[in-house]
This record gives sequence, structure tokens and C-alpha cells, in this order.
Amino acid sequence: MRKETKNGVTYTFETDDLTSEAVDVDVQPGIEYLILEYGLNMPDSKKSFPEVKYLTIQKGVKRIEIPNTLFPNVKCVVSKDIRTFESGRYLVSNIGGKTLKNVFCPAEDEVIEIPDVYYIGAYAFKGCKSTKISTRRRYCISCNENAFAGSAFMEQPFTLCVKMAGRILIDVDQTVEEIVFPDEEEQIFAFAKEVDLKNIKNLVIHNVDSLERLTYDKGLPQKVTFIPSNNNLEDLKYEIRHLASVSRNAEYIKEIEVISPYVKCVNGIIYTSDMKTIIASTMYQTDIVIPEGVENIDCEAFADCHLTSIKLPDSLINIKKEAFRRCMSLRSVVFGTGVTKIPSYTFESCINLENVILPPNLEKICNGAFKSTNLSNIKLTEGLKEIRYHAFDDTPMQEIVIPSTVSLSGSAFGKNMEHITTLQYSESLIACCSTAYEPRYSEIAGYVIRLDCGGKTAYLPKYLKPGLYKEFLKTVSFFLQDFRQEHCEFWEYGYSAKGKEYAALAEYLAFGGETAKVYLKKNSKRIITRLLEEKDEENAAAFLKAGFVSKITLKALLPIAEENDMMAIKSYILSQINKNGITKQKFYI
Repeated sequence: MRKETKNGVTYTFETDDLTSEAVDVDVQPGIEYLILEYGLNMPDSKKSFPEVKYLTIQKGVKRIEIPNTLFPNVKCVVSKDIRTFESGRYLVSNIGGKTLKNVFCPAEDEVIEIPDVYYIGAYAFKGCKSTKISTRRRYCISCNENAFAGSAFMEQPFTLCVKMAGRILIDVDQTVEEIVFPDEEEQIFAFAKEVDLKNIKNLVIHNVDSLERLTYDKGLPQKVTFIPSNNNLEDLKYEIRHLASVSRNAEYIKEIEVISPYVKCVNGIIYTSDMKTIIASTMYQTDIVIPEGVENIDCEAFADCHLTSIKLPDSLINIKKEAFRRCMSLRSVVFGTGVTKIPSYTFESCINLENVILPPNLEKICNGAFKSTNLSNIKLTEGLKEIRYHAFDDTPMQEIVIPSTVSLSGSAFGKNMEHITTLQYSESLIACCSTAYEPRYSEIAGYVIRLDCGGKTAYLPKYLKPGLYKEFLKTVSFFLQDFRQEHCEFWEYGYSAKGKEYAALAEYLAFGGETAKVYLKKNSKRIITRLLEEKDEENAAAFLKAGFVSKITLKALLPIAEENDMMAIKSYILSQINKNGITKQKFYI
């Protein structure tokens, strides 16, 4: 135990070692201007020095953990280092974000001006006698647990079943079923950590922003009733969508009701009063059949919902972008006859979506409409005019038939496509098939695309050599439109050696091209070794049967086939070795 006295203040330290943090302090009588030379760690101290009115914090002081009652009458704090503490009326720490540590003990008639802080620390208002509070900050702050414990704020009676500290909700009456937030004019922008609403059956709000901070706290209500004062329908739509978005991040909110002559809530779906437009939905809808008469679905109306299936009516004409985005459980969508355009990112990241029945009069599928879904096949209707960028990107789709009416944008189908059948050639088709960019990690299925068009078949490298795209486009165009040319080799346009190898093998197996044969034979050892190491058994078997591998190389491949447990390959190699009289080793299938 060590003690040290400076400027009328005696500090007590736990150890004799030199340290900058005291565990106890004593102040000589008559001192109004107190200079703290050391940090204080005494949050539970029962001492009080009411004569101290001005507090100066010297450089080097990093931590001050004290109750308000230690210096209850401090009116001004001066910090010599703004990186650690702020100068002002109260004790504010700047370490780890601006935190209100102490307001000391304001009198009943004193207005507490909360400074511009991010956090209100535990017991920051303990001993405070005033319930008059003003906040300058216009956005949310966080309240640590027990921030208002032991203050006059907590002793005040409930008003409309809540206790408020200015615009901060600090307590609710757990004995009632319905609570009304008093926020007609200004939203609540902070909640005490201990506020728990999960047992409240209905929360009535007038401002959507008042609900937002609750999603990060302990408990949420079962139902939210929104009573807007906004008479502008478009602004009201925005507020409702925001309310739905907040509720979808909540664990407990299962129902939303909006009290307004402009909207109707039916089975968890919020419509305009004429039932022609869907504005938003709660997250707890699963199997939905949209009623006839609905003509519009607003942007993000069902985003992040727990939908499993949805059937859209014939009356539906217009769907806005991102309407069903990130519906992770959605598996099936059936369109009516009225929709002619699926807008951008409508079903993006619906990772389980595997069945879609498109409308018969569909004309356009926009950017990323079905990106990152689980679609392995889809029937595109004749009359479809345009498929935009990344419409089916990042899907497991391997084959697709493109109507003759379609114009395609680049990368419409992403890297996984293996087989495209098109009823008519267009330059945009090639942009969809191949690109002058190869990702660092490519899947085997993404190296070659089989293109069937006008009775002709071509095997196109998915990734092309930089600078050769225009030449590649001309070559493909000439081949598909020249009826005299039976086949053409495109493998030389491949971006990487790996890409060229896959394209050359596909072309040779289909057409027996001489240049592809020479290339494959020249690089046979490298190719077959890689195929075996990557466990690409199908292509490895095809390569071996094509006869590109020498007798000596065959024998060297045996350990690789055994190591990768490729029994069919091993059997084939052994059969070839025995056939050529290299060894008499027996093998079994």
C-alpha cells in the first residue's frame, strides 16, 4: 500500500510499485479547485467531497471510475488531454468512443444538457435529483445497463406506462398489455439497456424511427401498431417499408398494424386502401396466394421475409426492384399472366428458390433478377426480348434454351453454364457465353460452354485471352452463319492453359480436330496428371481412352489413381499396361 499527497489531495495506491491509478482518495477541506494527478478506480466509494466545484484532469490520466457522489457539486471539468477526457459540464471519456461517465448530482431545478456522446455509462446519473433533461444529439446513442439507476428519473411515476429521460426510454410498466410511445413530435432515440418489451402484446408508435434502437436491445413487442401523421401516401409508403424492415430484424415482432385511411393490413400484408398495391409484409408470412385485383408490388415489399412459396395473380402488372430479395426460405414462385418485366434483383439471394413458372407474356428479365438462387432450370417463353446482366448469375443452372426473340447482355448466366441451346444467333449471345476475365478460382464446369445454334455445335472457352475478344466474336459468328463449315476449333482463344486444355479436349472428342489432337498429345502428361489430382474422373477417362498417354506415363499414373481412390481409372490403366505387355500385374474391378 502506497500513499502520495499532491495539491491537497492524498492518493492511495494498492501496491508500492509506481502506478498511475489510485484506489482511494482524500481531499483536504476548503478545496474548490481540484487537480487530479492520477487516475481513480473507486466506483463503489461512499466518500463525498461537496466543496469541490471545479475538476482539472492532468495529462497522463487514462481512467476515472467514481460515483457521482464523490464530487457531487462539480460544475466544470477541464481536461489537459482531449484524447482521454473532454472539457465541459460533465465527465466525458474519449477513450473507445465518447462516453458520458458522470453528471455528478444536479439539483432538482437544474436542466441536464446531455453532451454529444455515443454512450451513456453505467450509473452515469446515480444520485441525480433532476428529471429535466435536454439532448443535443440528433441520432441514436447507446445506454449501458443501469445508466439511470439510483436517479430521480427512475423514482418518477409511469406516464402512459413508460418512464422517460428526455427522449430516452428508461423503463416500461410490465403489468400492462399495451404501451404507447409518447413520440408524436420527436422520436425516441435511445433505450436503457434493461428495457424489455417482449411481454408487451402491443406497442403503439407514431414515429417509425422510435422502434429502430429496440432491435438491438433485450426484448421486443409481439405486435406494433403504427399511427402515422403523414398524409402523403408516398412518404407513408417509405415509413411502412422502414417499419417492416426493422421488424424483420426482430425476434419477437409477429404482427404490424397501420392505422391510416390510406392503407389496409390483411393477413400480415399491408396494401393501399384500394387493395391494388402491396406496400410491405411481415417476416412471418410463409405460403402466400396474392388475391386477384392486386396490380402492383412495391420495392422491397417482401424482402427478407420467411416466404416458402408465392402465387401471383393475373391482375398483377408491375413489380418493383428487390421486391423478394433475400427471402432465404422461398422455394417456389408462380406468376400470373399480367407481368411483362421482372425488375432488377427481384429474387436476388433467394438461395433456396428452385422452381419458377414465368408469365407467358414476359418481355424482359433485368439485372440480377435471379442472381444467387438455386435455379437449375427454367423455361424461357418465346417472345422474351431481353435478359440483362447477371440475371441468372451464381446459380447451379447448367443448361438453358434461349428463344429466338431474346437479346442477351454479358454474363447473364454466370460462370456455371455448360450448355446453351439458342434458336437464333446473335452477338450478344457470345458476350453471355465468354468473357475476357478468369476468376482466380474457377470450377471445372465453368471452363467450357457447349453452344447449339441453328443445327451447329461449338465448344467455347468460358474465359478468353485478353485482347482476342473481337477476333473470337468474328470467328464464332462466321462459323455459326457459314453453312459450309462443319466445325471450328476455338480452344486456342482460352485464357489459361487449363481453360485451353478443357476446350481442346471437348472439341476433339466431338469433332476429332487435328490441331486440338496435336496440342493434347504434346501436353498429355501434364493434363492427365492434373485431371487425376483434381479427381475429374469423367474427363480423365475420356482423355485416356483418346489414346494420348504413352505407355511409360500410364505406369507412372497408377499411384495417383490409387491415392485418389479412382478405381475405374486404375482398372483402365492396368488393362492397358497388360494389353501392351509391360507387366503381368493382376487387377480386379
